[in-house]
Amino acid sequence: MKYWLGGKIGTATHLLLEETIAKVDLKDFPELDGARVEQKIHLGELEGYGTISSKPDLALVGQKHLIDWKTSTRDKSRKLQRVLDNPDTKDTASQYTLQKYIAQTQLYAWGLNRSNVEIDGISLVFINRDGTTEADIWNYTFEYSEELAIAIWTRLENLWTNLQNGLELDSLERSADCFKCAIGI
Repeated sequence: MKYWLGGKIGTATHLLLEETIAKVDLKDFPELDGARVEQKIHLGELEGYGTISSKPDLALVGQKHLIDWKTSTRDKSRKLQRVLDNPDTKDTASQYTLQKYIAQTQLYAWGLNRSNVEIDGISLVFINRDGTTEADIWNYTFEYSEELAIAIWTRLENLWTNLQNGLELDSLERSADCFKCAIGI
């Protein structure tokens, strides 16, 4: 049986953060003035598929910064931190996870920038479900790269076009850490 509680805890954590931000006194947290919390953005259109949109967790408009909350475990977080501290680490699963998170948030920032919400920086904020101290919440901050975001979007467009033209999904190379999607196309 697949473990499902982590996803429920993640959803609950996102809801708690959203509700907390909505109630905050801006005099105490002026950086939240004008913040966009879980607001839908348009990323693009794929012909034959439709609209691709998403809801970034938190855009600090005044700071031009995007925050994406990630609930995790201390074990997984430590592995991600080791990869960030030493990119030559042979932990391909953690490297792949970080690539996915970075790609996801680069697309969010791209969509926000295209909707006239300027984003220059991005933070992944890891909240460990099994945390015992404040050190079990940590972040990884990096710059937005329009070039990278466009490359990610272009890859999606190319992949979709190839699939529409009859290319079999199983014929494509994929990372050894990529799981086979259970949702059929």
